[in-house]
Amino acid sequence: MTHSEKDILKFDNVTKSYPLPDNSKGRVMVFENITFGIEKGVSVAITGRSGSGKSTFLHVAAGLASPDSGTVLYKGEDIAAFSSQKTSKFRSTDVGFIFQANYLLTDFTALENVMLAAQAAGTSERKARTRAQELLSYVGLSDRLSHKPSELSGGEIQRVAMARAVMNKPSIIFADEPTGALDEENAAMVEQMLFSLVKEENLTLFLVSHDAVLSEKCDRRYLLSRRNLERLS
Repeated sequence: MTHSEKDILKFDNVTKSYPLPDNSKGRVMVFENITFGIEKGVSVAITGRSGSGKSTFLHVAAGLASPDSGTVLYKGEDIAAFSSQKTSKFRSTDVGFIFQANYLLTDFTALENVMLAAQAAGTSERKARTRAQELLSYVGLSDRLSHKPSELSGGEIQRVAMARAVMNKPSIIFADEPTGALDEENAAMVEQMLFSLVKEENLTLFLVSHDAVLSEKCDRRYLLSRRNLERLS
């Protein structure tokens, strides 16, 4: 696979492995020599069987894990070479995350959970509150602002997580099995809201999922299998 200068995120001959769990000198190869790119505003799905390394692939793409070799570039810059200050900015404002486990703070309301993302990045409380209210309203939760996670359904919690992910107007959303823990009805609602938000905010979506219905809604689909990445559509 090739990539262009227009890519917002690039893999350049990237390899990732893990040491064997028995402390021997061997390693388990997850993926090898992958070159891959995503342009701004494009939605991409990485599919594959359980254990194929999809989440690891996302973690490397998002700078949460380092490759063994090769380079991951964001807007032309090597993520691994970022200073600590630039890494902090990248993770807090340039990208947003949605995981299967939502990681909402249990003692905070839906509104407070979303506001915190912006306040941590230096946004004033007034501006953070206004945008958080707008986003929660957009995902259909205007009547749940003061509810804590224990008072919300699984689908509602994941919609709060989506609002939090786009709070700081990132360039890329990394979503790891965002509907994996939801029933069919809630999964369908979260899917609709996710793609609506991505379009509304003009975001790049990097999605990892085993859900065929969800992945087929992306502009491009890839299969991670046997250490390689194969384009499906």
